[in-house]
Amino acid sequence: MPRRFVIKVTGAAGQGIKTSGLILAKSLKEAGLFSFGYTEYPSLIRGGHNVFQIEISDKPFASVSLQLDVLMALNEESVRLHQQELGKDGYLLFDQGAFNLNEEVKNALQTRNIQIIALNLLDMARQSGGSAIMKNIVSLGAIWKVFGLDLAVLTKVISEIFQKNTEAIPVNIKCAEAGFQAIETNSTDTNSLNKIFKNNPEFADYLIIGGNEAQGLGVIAAGVRLYSSYPMTPTSSLLTYLAKEGTKYGMIVKQAEDEITAANMVVGAYFNGTRAMCATSGGGFDLMTETLSLSGMLETPFVAIIGQRPGPATGLPTWTAQGDLNLAVYAGHGEFPRIVMAPGDIQEAFQLTAEAHNLAEKYQLPVLMLTDKFLGESMYTTPVFDQEHVSLNRGEIISEENADKSKTYLRYQQTESGVSPRWLPGSKISTFAANSDEHTGKGYTTEDAQEAAAMQEKRMLKETAVKQNLPDPTVYGDTGAEIGVISWGSNKTVILDAIADLESQGLKIAFMQITYIWPLKEIVISDFIKSKNIIATIECNYRGQLRTLIKQSTGLDIKDKLQKYNGRPFYIEEVVNYLKSLQVKTI
Repeated sequence: MPRRFVIKVTGAAGQGIKTSGLILAKSLKEAGLFSFGYTEYPSLIRGGHNVFQIEISDKPFASVSLQLDVLMALNEESVRLHQQELGKDGYLLFDQGAFNLNEEVKNALQTRNIQIIALNLLDMARQSGGSAIMKNIVSLGAIWKVFGLDLAVLTKVISEIFQKNTEAIPVNIKCAEAGFQAIETNSTDTNSLNKIFKNNPEFADYLIIGGNEAQGLGVIAAGVRLYSSYPMTPTSSLLTYLAKEGTKYGMIVKQAEDEITAANMVVGAYFNGTRAMCATSGGGFDLMTETLSLSGMLETPFVAIIGQRPGPATGLPTWTAQGDLNLAVYAGHGEFPRIVMAPGDIQEAFQLTAEAHNLAEKYQLPVLMLTDKFLGESMYTTPVFDQEHVSLNRGEIISEENADKSKTYLRYQQTESGVSPRWLPGSKISTFAANSDEHTGKGYTTEDAQEAAAMQEKRMLKETAVKQNLPDPTVYGDTGAEIGVISWGSNKTVILDAIADLESQGLKIAFMQITYIWPLKEIVISDFIKSKNIIATIECNYRGQLRTLIKQSTGLDIKDKLQKYNGRPFYIEEVVNYLKSLQVKTI
C-alpha cells in the first residue's frame, strides 16, 4: 500500500490552479481523506508557470514528495517541466484543446506505463454552458474520476465554494460532470483512493486552512486591535485575510505606506496600551530595525512576523527559505533583549502568534516570529484549533485603581527581573519621559556613565528571566537513539514524517525542534548533543545559521548537516535519504 497519492495541477497564471487545489483539498476532506497542499508560482504580475501539488493519505502529515501519481497539465510547458516526476503506472491528463503531446514524450511515458488521457477542456466547458475560465472545473471532474471517488462529494464542495454566486453553481457542476464522464471507468478501478486508503469520517470535521490564515486567527485570538503592514510576499495574504476578518472583531487593519510606518504604528499603539503587530519579509524587516531598537530603549512591546524568502535583496520573492535567523537575532543597533520564535506547524502558527503578545507585554520587549513561504502559503488539513491554551497576559500594568497614592513610581524602576511596572498615558499615576535617548528611571535623558551602565544592565536582566521561563526545545522520536537531529521552523513536519517512515524500517532517530530560538537554551541543547553518537542539523539556508548559533553559544561544533537554499522546501525523499546516510556512519 503506498503511503501517499500525489497529484500536481499545473498551468499558466489565470487558469485557476490555486482554486482547483483548494476545491480538491476540501473535497478530499469531505471524502474522509487527509491532504496537504503546496503551491509554487513565479514573481510575475501576470503570467508564469503555476503549480498546486496535493498529497493524499489516510493519516496526518505535512510534507511534499518528489514523485507524482497524477499530473494534470493545462499547457505544454507543464508537461515539459514535470513529466519526469511521474512514477511508474501514473497518469498524465492534459488539455488536448490547448496543445498536442510530443510523440517523443508520449513514447517515453508509455515506456514507464504512464496512462495518457487527452481531454479537450474548452469544448467540454462550452458544451456544459461554461466559458474558458471553467476549464479548471472540467479538469477537477476528470481528476475526481481518476481518484475513483463519489462525484456527489465534489459537486457539494463546488456548491459551497460558489455559494455567493448561486447562478454559477449549476454550470460549474455541469463542467465537473463533463470531466468526470470523460474518463473511462475501467482505467481507474484498481487505483480508487477508497481501495488504497482507509476512509476516516473524522477528517470531515477538520479545517482546510493556510498557514497565514492560521496566524490571522492567532492575531484575532490574541486580542490585537491594530494590524499595520505593507504587502510583501509571503505575508501578504495575512494582510488581506485580516482586512476581511479582523474588522469583525474590532480590529483596525491598516496598509501602511511603507514598512517603517507599519513598525512605528505598532510601537505607538503598544505604548498607548493597544495590542498591535505587523508582518513583512526579511527585506521589509530591514527597514524596521530602527523601530526595533526604539522598542528596546522604550521597553515598549513590539511584535512582528518575518516571513522568510530567499535573499539577498529581492532574491526569489515567491519561494521559501530560512535565511533570516541571524537577522532576527542580531538586527538593530546597540544591545537589547528580544525573543525570537519560529512555529513549526499549523497548530503552532496559531498558538504562538497569540503567545507572542503575552511575552512581549510580560517582558516589555520585541518578539519576532520567523515563518516562511512553505509554512505561510501551504494548505493544511488540521483539527479545529484548541483555544483553551490561548490566554491573555498583559504583564504588570498599574491602573489608577490599584496604584499606591503614597508611592512615587518610576517607569524605568530598577527591579530584580529587569521588568518595571508600566502604566498607560493618561493615567493619573506619575509622569515620565519616553524618548530614544538613554535615560534615568524617570525617563529623563542622561549621559552619566554610571546611570547609563545601570540602565543597560537593567534591560539586559530580562534576557536571564526570559531564558529561565521559556519552554525547552521539544524532542520527538526515540529520545534514546544514538542519532540526533536538530532543526527549527517548518522543517519540523517533513522531519517528523521522515522519522515515521524510517521507524517502520527499524531506524531510530531523536529529533530536537527548537521553537523558542532566542535566547537559546544552550544547556538543554548541549546535553542533547552530547548524548548522541551522531548529531546533525537540517536547515533551509547556506551557512547553517542555527548550527552556527549553537556553536557560538555552546562551543560544540556540529559537523553533519543537511542544507538547502534553492527556494524549495525539503522533500520527504531528501530527508529520508539523508537520515539513512547518518545510519551508515554508526556502523
